[in-house]
Amino acid sequence: MNVGTRLEFPEGLGSISNEQTLYLLDNSSLEDRVICVEFVTAKDTRRADYHFFQREDFEQGLLNGQILTSRDEMPAWLDRINGLNIHTFEIERTGAKRSNLERAEERRCIIQPLVAREKEVFASPDPVKYIADWVRNNAPAQHATRVRFWFSCYLVFGRNLAALYPSYCRIGNYDRTPRLGKNYSSGRPARAVRRGKCKIDKVVAKKIGDGYTRHAGLGKTERDVYSRTLETEFGCTVQGKGTSLRIVSPDGKPYPTINQFRYWVRKLFRPDMLRETRYGAALVRNKMTPDVGRFSEGVTNIFEKVEADGDYLDEQLVDFDGQPFGDRFCRVTFTDQATNCRVGVGFAPGAEVLSAYKMGLFCAAVPKSYFGRLFGVEISDEEWPCRGLPAQPIFDRGPGASDDLVVREDQIPFIEMVGSFQPKSKATVESSHPRTMHREGAPITYQSALNPVEVAKREILRTIKDNWSSDASERMTPDMIRSGVAPNPTAIWAYLDRRARTSGNEISVEEAIRAFLTPVKFTVTRDFIKLEHRRFDSAELCELGFRDRIPKGQTLKVSGYAMNLCVRFAWIEVDNRLVEVQALLPIRDDDRQLYVSLEDLKSEKSALKQVKSIQADFNVAVTMNYRKACVIATGKEPTAGRWRVGKKNRSHGRKAAAGISKKTMMPR
Repeated sequence: MNVGTRLEFPEGLGSISNEQTLYLLDNSSLEDRVICVEFVTAKDTRRADYHFFQREDFEQGLLNGQILTSRDEMPAWLDRINGLNIHTFEIERTGAKRSNLERAEERRCIIQPLVAREKEVFASPDPVKYIADWVRNNAPAQHATRVRFWFSCYLVFGRNLAALYPSYCRIGNYDRTPRLGKNYSSGRPARAVRRGKCKIDKVVAKKIGDGYTRHAGLGKTERDVYSRTLETEFGCTVQGKGTSLRIVSPDGKPYPTINQFRYWVRKLFRPDMLRETRYGAALVRNKMTPDVGRFSEGVTNIFEKVEADGDYLDEQLVDFDGQPFGDRFCRVTFTDQATNCRVGVGFAPGAEVLSAYKMGLFCAAVPKSYFGRLFGVEISDEEWPCRGLPAQPIFDRGPGASDDLVVREDQIPFIEMVGSFQPKSKATVESSHPRTMHREGAPITYQSALNPVEVAKREILRTIKDNWSSDASERMTPDMIRSGVAPNPTAIWAYLDRRARTSGNEISVEEAIRAFLTPVKFTVTRDFIKLEHRRFDSAELCELGFRDRIPKGQTLKVSGYAMNLCVRFAWIEVDNRLVEVQALLPIRDDDRQLYVSLEDLKSEKSALKQVKSIQADFNVAVTMNYRKACVIATGKEPTAGRWRVGKKNRSHGRKAAAGISKKTMMPR
């Protein structure tokens, strides 16, 4: 306990009541007493009253809990500048005639001789009389009560110059509510004509608050709310026409001006409540609320928290026939909070759907060299080293929040969902989306020359480029800087991964296929394996003799898996395990034709059925034309003739041939 300790008496002590607050001033005098001070700050007076305790009684009160102790840094009348640097904010008072800091320095100069005689003051039988006598003899221009007040404040609050600062910061904080029997000013007269002064008492203030609560809302302007409040709370109406239009209140009572309404609304409600009421919680949180820190500050490991979000490419693609692609193209990105590294990507033509999120998790769970091979992109695991399932993926309330995202809860036990239209809740992945330049003038669209699968290949390579080139210097710890780690997400990922600072779970490729890819049904016969109309096969499947087991003439449906966007490769269940099969072309041609989506396969099958139906009708026409041409050429039907009993008679032909051969033989 030090000088200046705040003392409270919950049950009182001697002549001190439980409502009084004292401060320890001196406990070192030769007299067996403890001196405490009470600062009385009534409306018209401010003084320091000294209270004396017997040392034994005071110490016993501390030990018994009758006196509670705490600490105040500044006097209560200076609480508004507590913690502020008075030297700096005084510089901002450029229009002041005299600096408040100078006033505080002047007060310290006045009491400095008393501070030097501190022991003499408190050793005297009556310190109050000692101070009064000293002021009368050495500073007759000063008031003894005021000097004693400054002297006590200076000692109690750590001999800090700020304790002597003038309390002008409290000016204007008095209660301005009009009281009965007293004439309070209503402020500046209203500029509007035919307007009486309106004194804002508690009744009027309540009406203003009730009117704002009732009529304020999203997109409502201040004028709309004010006019509705005048109608409902103050009963005002409108009279007159044209330029004589005016507001009339019942019984001629005054009503608040819009400036008074604005002042009291801001006084009754917090600024954040006013902004949220008018602009909405989402806009206030996203645009008006300052940042409170980085998400990376709350994580330690890679894969501890991974944010997922989808965005649409700002370009129009072409389909596999080279025609403009009518649908949008969605890209889903999984971004690690600790490193800002993109750990997985998924794609979906048309819209942000669940399959794109599943593809992103599949990409995160398998080696990237394997994932790139499925799209025909050559990637090494060193280029994109991120492999594993996140411990806590974060989605918004979109397709990624579906219960069907994770088949087994032991793979991803916990999923966090944030509010819709709140990008700050997923700031890591939201800020990593590619930015497009805002254009003015007539709307234009960039027509890409790439189809969906080609764009997916490009985005996979772009993800690798971003992981190696993005600025991640703000995420580097001092140890990383001293170790010479490059300031990019992949380098930081490798640094943490080498130290086993990970929360990810690794699963096999087969488990990832079963968990995140789309189940399909293959049509299998002894001669072929088809998905929709396209044939699939593999050397491993031939080694297993899978098609040899199927009886002739029988067709089976076998379960398998495929990736929605690209079915160049698929997987079929054989003997309770997955066998990878690849699509085949009927003739030797460009393999790029095989990189199509599952939806395109279905469209191709539908188109094939249609052309086969047309071909069936065309075949009838060709047959009829053939019959007609035969009749014209031969004068007979193509099938002219008759049926007879017996086999074909070939003897006459053989005998004639033998005679000819005898005639042509050479004589002996």
